[in-house]
Amino acid sequence: MLSNQPALIQFVLKLQQIRRMMKTGYRISVLFILLAAFSCAADHAVDDAYAQVLALHDEVMPQMSTMSGLEMTLQEIVKDSTISQSGLDSLQQCLKALGDAEEGMWEWMNQFKKPETGTDKNEALRYLETKKESIKMVGTAMASSMESAQKLVDQYKK
Repeated sequence: MLSNQPALIQFVLKLQQIRRMMKTGYRISVLFILLAAFSCAADHAVDDAYAQVLALHDEVMPQMSTMSGLEMTLQEIVKDSTISQSGLDSLQQCLKALGDAEEGMWEWMNQFKKPETGTDKNEALRYLETKKESIKMVGTAMASSMESAQKLVDQYKK
């Protein structure tokens, strides 16, 4: 049994070495999995921000047809020769506000692009945050001009 002892010790030492390597390999594997999860989360952050911007656009865009209808109605009212000059001025200001809001939407849509793959995550998120704020401003301009237009339509279309 003594002759096998060095072989047994060598075997045990080899097993311990393999065990240490497996622990290190396990730790490295866990590290890679965590890194992959965080990088996927970063990719999802950009995708989520992009989806939020599109959702805001999709809320505002259908109002374009309402805005167009109000614009046509106001143009008909302007043709009425019995309206005072101050009334015509109010109608013209409102028509301009509707036109500016519509132009703002078209301009926003023409300038908005999805960040390209490979764009720095922080840069992409800043861009999307800027576009999110600008589509909110477009929506606010549209809502405000439509509210004013509706009041004028209610006032003159009796």
